[in-house]
Amino acid sequence: MNMVNRNKKTKSNELAKADLIANLDMPDILQALQDANDVLESRKKLDANEAELQIVKLVNQYQIPFDRLTDLLKSSNAIYGNHGRVKKIYVDRKNKRNKPWSGVGRPPNWIRAAIEEGIDIEQFAVETTDETQHTSTWFFNPARPTQRWNGIGAKPIWYKELEAQNVDMSQYMTVL
Repeated sequence: MNMVNRNKKTKSNELAKADLIANLDMPDILQALQDANDVLESRKKLDANEAELQIVKLVNQYQIPFDRLTDLLKSSNAIYGNHGRVKKIYVDRKNKRNKPWSGVGRPPNWIRAAIEEGIDIEQFAVETTDETQHTSTWFFNPARPTQRWNGIGAKPIWYKELEAQNVDMSQYMTVL
């Protein structure tokens, strides 16, 4: 069969599927979408499992040391958590007044001071996941809901005051 006939056949199949879907009721379309999503998710898991087996096979075949493999993954920014690509933020645990730094843009004074002292800033690194791939938790001030805190760094005064009153902070928690 030549390429032109194959393309015509594929297009006619797609049009027939589109006509079939267009004639379905809304609940049937929603069910078809749900079924398609379920199949897609199971296919993604199956493909990921096959890829993992292939990686293990290659690591065993070429006897790649663990340290070399992890260094390669880190240097190529290919480390993923359950919610996406892992990234770092830098937090000064000794002085909570120092604001966290995302690693992007101008480093804050405390990071620059640490570098000048010869301190490896990786000791301040905290791994988080890519925010486009997961939700993040925020606490909001009930008196002024526009004031929020993400749970990293120094606690704001309003948060400390509510904690001192033994208020259940989960009621002021929101997921974005």
